[in-house]
Amino acid sequence: MARRGGLKTNPLAILEDEEQRQEQATVAAAQAAGATIADLPIGIVAPDPENPESRLTPDAEFVNSIKVEGQLQPGVVVPLDVWTSYGNDITSLERLQEAGVLSLADIKYVIVYGHRRWAGCRDAGRPTYKAVITDTVKDRVTQVVHRLVENIHREDVKPLDEARDFRRLMSEGLSQHEIARRTGRNQSHISRRVGLLGLPEDARTALETDLITVEVAVELARLGKDTARIADVIDRVRSFAMPEETEGAIVERARAERTRFARAQVDSAVVAHEAERNRQAKRTALRKDGVTVIDDIREYFADRPHPRYRYQLHGDDAITAAREAGTAAAYVYGAANVEWYTTQEPADPEPVDIPTPRSGTNPTPTQTPESDEQRQAREAREHEERAKATAAEARAAACARIAAKAPSRDTLTARLARRLLTCDDIDNPDAQALTLHWLRAAAVVDDTATVNTLFRSDHRFDAKTLARIAYVYDLALAEARVRDSYGWDAEDADHIERLINETGYQPTEWEQTNLTDAVTQ
Repeated sequence: MARRGGLKTNPLAILEDEEQRQEQATVAAAQAAGATIADLPIGIVAPDPENPESRLTPDAEFVNSIKVEGQLQPGVVVPLDVWTSYGNDITSLERLQEAGVLSLADIKYVIVYGHRRWAGCRDAGRPTYKAVITDTVKDRVTQVVHRLVENIHREDVKPLDEARDFRRLMSEGLSQHEIARRTGRNQSHISRRVGLLGLPEDARTALETDLITVEVAVELARLGKDTARIADVIDRVRSFAMPEETEGAIVERARAERTRFARAQVDSAVVAHEAERNRQAKRTALRKDGVTVIDDIREYFADRPHPRYRYQLHGDDAITAAREAGTAAAYVYGAANVEWYTTQEPADPEPVDIPTPRSGTNPTPTQTPESDEQRQAREAREHEERAKATAAEARAAACARIAAKAPSRDTLTARLARRLLTCDDIDNPDAQALTLHWLRAAAVVDDTATVNTLFRSDHRFDAKTLARIAYVYDLALAEARVRDSYGWDAEDADHIERLINETGYQPTEWEQTNLTDAVTQ
């Protein structure tokens, strides 16, 4: 399609057109009020600090044209007292004095329009600057937007500097949608940049010094006010071993490895943060419903006269009855799993009459109370099951992050070859269900996909998708094996090590014990 002539889509070009119209309107209004063009000594006119630095460095051709032809178009200035009356701080002009451009004591006017013309006159050695004197200051929002648009089109713009400019515009009353329209930036980009300003100082410093990338910083911002986890991630990245060299291919590879390591640490922290937030939300909702929430289950039952199992509720009917009676207590573990108990003391069991058996018949077995040793063994089993479920949830989140990323060709080939050479039985329904879940979450397949469509012989997927399915299924088989193992071996330990290396996964205390046992086998 042919492009329409004269159509401007560049945000900077559009802003320049708007500014030119504003300048023409200002000059017309000033001249209608009797203002004339004045030749002002160039040393008493100061550029507005809010204008882009690029306007004070005109090209040689522009400077030469002023030398030859003079200043053809006047600028627009306001008296210094008018400029400060609009809320501008005179100390912001001090940098001009520090740079040796002007003396602060000599400044009588501040430029509204015509900064490039003023710089051209200065560089051309002209003693005066032609300008119309008015009492109208340029729209501050336009100034900030113009400077911002020039800045964001520079390759070396710092993310935090860009974020501060966006927040400045928001403080001037612009919505993120309006900022996006005027700067040409995506609204989600603006939101992510502004979110960086909420990071703790240590994390912002890490970004400014290139210890972490902006992508890692954006993910860190998802942790919100969880400063402890943010600090932990930064400490881990800072401890990453780097070569002594300061440049070269080795350093570049090390930086890439450090970035991958940082992303894995952030992913792990985000998963833990989300799990804790879900637990807190569950606890809050239960409290609102009048349920007693147990924070430390061992402490809660330490002084109770009966074993913990005597208080535990089983089945929806028992739980519902306790909640309606106001005697329900809940212990939240994992992401949002709940164990239910009653706050009432259980009644002592009534004695059971054991009939005397007739001669020649087997006696009815008596029901003996649970011994302390049996109770401790049962509670240990229950604790083991909870720990195992919590660890499975955490590993599933780490596996989902691996499944969400397409593998390299070498990684894919190595994984699938190893699976075919070492696995006797790869028809695992649990692993197939995990594969479907992770592929849906990663948007590799849509919601219409089922286990049958993934694993039947007449596949409807292309070769690339089939390879991705096989890769994720290999991961799911390893996870299913770990879940079913009662005692971990080297293969189970390899799976956990993979999660650690690829996602920064942090094994639970229960998993650490199993890993130790696997290594010592």
